[in-house]
Amino acid sequence: MSGFSPNWLALREQADHRSRAPHLAFKIAAKLAGFVNVRIVDLGCGTGSNLRALAPILSNDQYWHLVDYSEDLLAHARILLREWADYAETTSEGMTLYFDEKIIHVRFSNVDLKDGISGLLTPRSDLVTSSAFFDLISADWIQTMAADTARQNILFHTVLSYDGRIQWFPTHNLDQAVQDAFNQDQQSDKGFGPASGPDSTSILVEAFEKQGYLCETADTPWIIHRNDEPELLDALGTGIGEVVTAKLPLAALQEWTSALEQRRSVLIGHRDLYACPPDKL
Repeated sequence: MSGFSPNWLALREQADHRSRAPHLAFKIAAKLAGFVNVRIVDLGCGTGSNLRALAPILSNDQYWHLVDYSEDLLAHARILLREWADYAETTSEGMTLYFDEKIIHVRFSNVDLKDGISGLLTPRSDLVTSSAFFDLISADWIQTMAADTARQNILFHTVLSYDGRIQWFPTHNLDQAVQDAFNQDQQSDKGFGPASGPDSTSILVEAFEKQGYLCETADTPWIIHRNDEPELLDALGTGIGEVVTAKLPLAALQEWTSALEQRRSVLIGHRDLYACPPDKL
């Protein structure tokens, strides 16, 4: 699976955190409030952004298993989590973070997830989570993952799955063509078979409802303004342009990219999902 650079993940982290659906996160926190030693598996963890967003609202004693294919991203996760915590110490399995009144035990695994997650789950796992991950994953992989998660009656929460919407202001006459080309690419093989792309949330809901889970989704778009985050807005435009290079005539793409400096804002559509097994309703 093709990865993401630490610089890109750092650039987007603030937008990621403010765009998440807090009411779904608090539902997770409420479900786990009575659990001792909450155990969480974070798929495609990147540099640990999901932990930094979710851990502050969970119970005081947490065990996180951060899983990613990129050893480079895991190395950056170790650095950034140490900087984020009030205090951190190295352990035989990874590190222990002290943040506010919370004790957060973290271990790291460099794993290729294309063979599934069954080996990462135990009867003691309480939550499977991820951020900006499942739109890169195939529908077949999602079905298997949901079945493996349900077999252990584990809560599920994923955030910021791309839903196909890109809305620029001011608009350009080529915006729709670029969006269509980008969405076509989002369904190409990212290492797990044909990616679910903009359909990922509906595929996840179908997979978990098939297992008897109660699912709830929320609209969680990025809304990026040039006045506030010019570097992120420009990076998005440039990145989208690079993705669709082979799918549009060169003259059209040049016309579209030349208009990027006039863009004042962009909305990138995402959705969050909370899924609860029947025995925890």
